[in-house]
Amino acid sequence: MSLAVSSVFNAFVQRLDEGKIACSIYLDLAKVFDTADHIILLSKLERYGVRGLPLQLIKSYLTNRYQRTVVDSLESNEKLVTCRVPHGSTLGPFLFLVYINDLALASEFNVRMFADDTSLTMDSDNYLSLQTKVNCEINKIDKWLKSNKLSLNYNKTEYMIVTIKKENFNFRINIGGHEISQKECISYLGVMFDDSFTWKQHIVSRKLSNGCWALSQISKYSNSQMVKKCILHYFIHIFNVV
Repeated sequence: MSLAVSSVFNAFVQRLDEGKIACSIYLDLAKVFDTADHIILLSKLERYGVRGLPLQLIKSYLTNRYQRTVVDSLESNEKLVTCRVPHGSTLGPFLFLVYINDLALASEFNVRMFADDTSLTMDSDNYLSLQTKVNCEINKIDKWLKSNKLSLNYNKTEYMIVTIKKENFNFRINIGGHEISQKECISYLGVMFDDSFTWKQHIVSRKLSNGCWALSQISKYSNSQMVKKCILHYFIHIFNVV
């Protein structure tokens, strides 16, 4: 995970040093582990060199699985599972990585992936050129996702522009008829990147110090369970770091 974050950071720094305008898009995929198609997955494994008995073993592991829903005393009929990689398994995450690995070949974006957290980066010398390139390439990504039966959550997919060339340009990105939101600060794998690299959103040590002091004072007059709830509320609702 640290390598993925470091890679994104270094890419931004390099583009700032070169005077480029960089656009970084952060994809939000809906229920990715549940929508990985078995036929597509097995064909990709075969393309990567998994053939013969090993491929048959994985096929046996994935296929002929059934699921049903139980609510109180009511049960649904069993239904054959034709997609998804098994949750809670050792093999499941590996199979998903195989499934999504060739996303990087679908466009000219610089793609960084950590499980289902995907960052797409592209740069140019001016805003207009960048907007044209990004909109062209992002729809190639959308086409790849649809052909692999993966769904993009358009409302949660966001992008950020990083540059020292601040201009009044109405930058817009449209994916499959959906306009995605531009943000000044985006969280990627727990790190808050802002478009000016001030780190103000990520570094909260002074506020945390003040909050811890306040909690230490409260603890003198409250039981420990109440203090724990205060700390949990403080982290979740104030800083969104849990």
